[in-house]
Amino acid sequence: MNAPLPSRHDVARLRIDGFTDEEIAKELGVTTTWVVHQMDQLGFPDRRTVREGQVRMYVGHIWGIPENHSHLTDHPAQMLMAYTLMRDGDRLSDFQRRLVDQWVERLRGAVLAYDPTHGWYYQPRTPQDGDTVVAAPVDPPELWSKLQHFWQLPE
Repeated sequence: MNAPLPSRHDVARLRIDGFTDEEIAKELGVTTTWVVHQMDQLGFPDRRTVREGQVRMYVGHIWGIPENHSHLTDHPAQMLMAYTLMRDGDRLSDFQRRLVDQWVERLRGAVLAYDPTHGWYYQPRTPQDGDTVVAAPVDPPELWSKLQHFWQLPE
């Protein structure tokens, strides 16, 4: 006889505790597809969408970019955000991964920088940049020090 399926309460509790869909499925002995369906039924936003929104907010805060400004949708900003998610353990699609890998290769000799007037641009890498993919803002907020480890070049 099959065991009864876990309750939605169990699924919600684990999500609130920060578990990923895959971790919830493993914990409860169900498929990831079942967990995603339960999340939809419970009205939880897609975890990836939430994380992308958080990273977008962090990037905006660090460089002083207003929430709906086009500089947050520019290609370099999108690559920085995807790279951040990847470094934090999110799985990217094969296509996204190829784009990020190409972007990282470009940054072996350059560093991404931001100017509020002109937006994102690439500048030649200097010894002061170390192995970071993005130059620190002129007056970095405290959040910079908490996130800059995500913005290191892979070895």
